Amino acid sequence: MATAAATAPMQQQTSPPGLRVVYTALVPPCLSASSCSAPPPESSLPLTFFDIIWLRSPPVERVLLYRLAADADVAAIFSSLRDSLSRAVRAFYPLAGRLRLAPGTANRYELHYRPGDGVAFTVAEYDDVDFDSLAADDPKEVAAKIAPLVRPLPQGGAVLALQATLLSARLGRGLALGVSVHHAACDGAASTHFLHTWAAACRGGAQAPPPPVIGRSLLDDPRGLYDVFCQAIAPSTETPVHGIKMFPDQLLATFTLSMADLQRCERQPKLWKRSHLPEEAAYMYLYGIGIAPIVAYKVYHIVIDLAGYFPIQEI
Repeated sequence: MATAAATAPMQQQTSPPGLRVVYTALVPPCLSASSCSAPPPESSLPLTFFDIIWLRSPPVERVLLYRLAADADVAAIFSSLRDSLSRAVRAFYPLAGRLRLAPGTANRYELHYRPGDGVAFTVAEYDDVDFDSLAADDPKEVAAKIAPLVRPLPQGGAVLALQATLLSARLGRGLALGVSVHHAACDGAASTHFLHTWAAACRGGAQAPPPPVIGRSLLDDPRGLYDVFCQAIAPSTETPVHGIKMFPDQLLATFTLSMADLQRCERQPKLWKRSHLPEEAAYMYLYGIGIAPIVAYKVYHIVIDLAGYFPIQEI
């Protein structure tokens, strides 16, 4: 499958030593006539009161790591990622569009797509970082080793940018897939849905997840929450945020809580009444608040298995 090789207008970013950008392509929804019909028509998807509060927020950035075999065909992997991305974007074509202020309005924002739009896909090589060091629990420098694996959103209102990086072959070969998505365009469930669709298309022959529901007719706003939330965000004259600022001394590490640790948390006095948070999460959150003045870092990422706390009844 052939995809466009147009260069996406990327925000200026200083690459660390050892990182080499091979190319950046603008991948539109399904250019191959043999597997897809004509591109989606021009359309606009209005933001709702769920979306508008994230308009001026930095993008959500994730890095997915994959170990590669020594004899893996890297060129074929990159080609497959790019071609399957075109098919995945077909189902999620608004993500190829741009956020903009709707013409003739003062505060009505929309996700506008037109034929020719696409998602920025970057291929890079990183000689100084390997799979094993990134996957280890030990502290690692975010600005020097992790942040370069994710590209900032292109200028002009783009809502999705992807980067596939070949990690050092001499230290521990692997592939890092960086995802940067604007929260106003989709939430965590929708972005994960997109990644699952892309993965199914890349595997080939795998059953793809059901397509997303694209539309806003099911959402009503009788209380005018859109206007309330819109007044609370920064003025439209403020420069939009395309990436997350990283401090040079910021570290990322993984800490594993043993069964004994969890049991000690359960024996702690109840922190508040009627809390539906697992006690372990509440404990870690309060601990984070306690050390915040020391590390000057006030964003908490708590990953915990909640399956046992929210029973789901089969229908």
